[in-house]
Amino acid sequence: MGFEISEEISSRTTRCPFDFKCLEVGEIQVCPVDRYLKGNGLFLRENKRDHCPYLMTFGQKYICNCPTHVDLHQQYNV
Repeated sequence: MGFEISEEISSRTTRCPFDFKCLEVGEIQVCPVDRYLKGNGLFLRENKRDHCPYLMTFGQKYICNCPTHVDLHQQYNV
């Protein structure tokens, strides 16, 4: 059994190039989060994904605004 997200969240994640691998159990597939910014997304410790349409740069940091990743962080702290 993997992580679960709502239908509403999965329908908002329309540009996932990784086929929702982050929902599988096993090695964590998401980029590690430094902190959550409500309404803005997740500040990442590092970028583990190249060419992700949900990543934005902010100086030398990355912000992830993927609805699925944000939901996983809020529900499961990943």
